Amino acid sequence: MAIKTQASDGGGFLSSLVNGIRWAAEHGADVINVSIDGRDTNPVLEDAIQYAIAKGATVVVAAGNEGQEISSSHFVTPIGYAAGNLGLIGVGAFDALDFTRPLFSNYSRMYVEISAPGAVGREGIL
Repeated sequence: MAIKTQASDGGGFLSSLVNGIRWAAEHGADVINVSIDGRDTNPVLEDAIQYAIAKGATVVVAAGNEGQEISSSHFVTPIGYAAGNLGLIGVGAFDALDFTRPLFSNYSRMYVEISAPGAVGREGIL
C-alpha cells in the first residue's frame, strides 16, 4: 500500500507522518518506510513507530544525509530510536560505484543496521 504523507519537495507536517504510520499499521502494513530525518526527539513520532511495531509492522528508517555520525550528542530522528529496538531498522547508504560510504550519508555502528546502494548525480543507481 502506498501512503503519501509529505509533499514532493519533502516538506510536510509531523501530524501527517504520524497519522500515516498509524493508518498503515491499522490496515495491516507489514513494512513501513520512513525516509525522513530530524534533529529533535519527538515522543509523538516515537509512539507512532512503537504502535506500528506492536501491530506487527517492521519500520525502516533513513539515516539522513548530513554525512555525520549519529550519536547521543548528534541525535537524528527517527533512526535515533533504532538502537536495541526490535522491529525498527536503520538504513544508511554506500556508494553504488565503489562500495564506500558516500560523504552524504549519516553513519553509526549503533543505529545503522544496514546500508543500501546510493549515489549522487548522474552516476546514480539505474
